[in-house]
Amino acid sequence: ARQTVVNLREAACVIGDMPLTYSNDEIDEAEQDLSSHLKAKLNMTDAMKIQGMINRVIPAMTRYEFVCDVCGILAYLPMVTPCAHVLCVECVQTKGAIMTNSDDDDDDGIQRPAPRGCAKCGIPYKMQEATPREDNPMPRQPVPQDLIELQCSYVQRGWMVNFNDERSSHESSKADFLLGRLRELNVAVTKTQLESIEAKERVI
Repeated sequence: ARQTVVNLREAACVIGDMPLTYSNDEIDEAEQDLSSHLKAKLNMTDAMKIQGMINRVIPAMTRYEFVCDVCGILAYLPMVTPCAHVLCVECVQTKGAIMTNSDDDDDDGIQRPAPRGCAKCGIPYKMQEATPREDNPMPRQPVPQDLIELQCSYVQRGWMVNFNDERSSHESSKADFLLGRLRELNVAVTKTQLESIEAKERVI
């Protein structure tokens, strides 16, 4: 958690990369689990077809990004489903999109039901009942156990500045946003005024 905070602070200042590493043992375990899920959930017996489906999604676990099978957006840290689909976090929630008011609402007054099935094919997840456990003594709702257990753990390393990124030398969305707000408050020169000043300096 501390490294994450440090990385976020660095990301707000400079362009770079937030390197992650994963355990090869966990990847191997995820591959075995996924094979078992495909056999059980899809009644698949063709070993070559199963391996082909696994080979398609394993890069999503090892490269930390993959195109979501539902929305088509390149997702960072996507989730692989037990039915061998790759989903972004937003699409994982598609199955639980119906919002209902409850005494267990979140801070914004809306309870977000846990997803109960794949947003791509609809195959249901194995739900873990909301019974007290040592790691969660007060569960609020059932959760997709097989989906959660299939995801590999990542270790976040220190922020690495990318000096080769051309944006680092001439462009900053944060600076542009701040300058825009200052101009709205009339405490910074406008673009037209700035261009006029630069033109006069070039003449001199």
